[in-house]
Amino acid sequence: MAWVLAVDTGNTLTRLAAVADGEMLALARLPTMAADFSDLVASFVKRLRAACNKPPLAVGISCVVPELTAILEGAVVDAGGSVVTIGPENGIGLLTVYRPPEALGSDRFANAMAAWECFGAPCIAVDLGTALTVEVVDTEAVLCGGVLFPGLEAASTALVGSTARLASVPLRQRVGAIGESTEAGIAAGLGHGFPALIEGLLARIREELGCEAPGVLTGGGVHSLPILPQGIQLWDPHLTLRGIASLAGASLGRGSRAC
Repeated sequence: MAWVLAVDTGNTLTRLAAVADGEMLALARLPTMAADFSDLVASFVKRLRAACNKPPLAVGISCVVPELTAILEGAVVDAGGSVVTIGPENGIGLLTVYRPPEALGSDRFANAMAAWECFGAPCIAVDLGTALTVEVVDTEAVLCGGVLFPGLEAASTALVGSTARLASVPLRQRVGAIGESTEAGIAAGLGHGFPALIEGLLARIREELGCEAPGVLTGGGVHSLPILPQGIQLWDPHLTLRGIASLAGASLGRGSRAC
């Protein structure tokens, strides 16, 4: 069985997965800033290769923490397979007009790639994580741009940190849209405000595109929402990993569709 090792390093969590034909065979979540981060990654990679009984075709790395890229490359070296650092330069078939290209986060590009492979052009990838990011692929299969906005945690921290009488509230608190206390009001604002924000962005983007582009939603922040935004056709918690695996496989001339 041919497989690809996908590594998605964000500011908070690093996810590693064995991916074969778009399916997750194994998955690990590690704290990105752990003191023994390199050892944790190397240990999981070693177990994964033993379980799969063969080296991966490729190792795809998406890392938004620049100082960790070289550490990751060293930690996965024993997996075997060619190591591919994900970016617009290896987006086989998916072009971008983002300027400068290197400013486009590798995780954002992977999301766009996976959404495009699922739906074709046009399509929209929405990721609610540390930041809320939206990637737009137009009718010509060009990643034409997107949206950046603070994520749930960042918005909550900013709200509490810039006001004297507001305290932090659990983001997973399930409330209606009308808060009956200060804490419930904050939870309502975050929990219902973000779905409304995403719905509004999708509507505006589709208006600018001039067509009903399908939307894909991913990101850990989704679990904190009391409702899901309308206008989303697919919820895929592993969208970024699928995109990373697909890009790594494509860079070697091997087709590896995300969906």
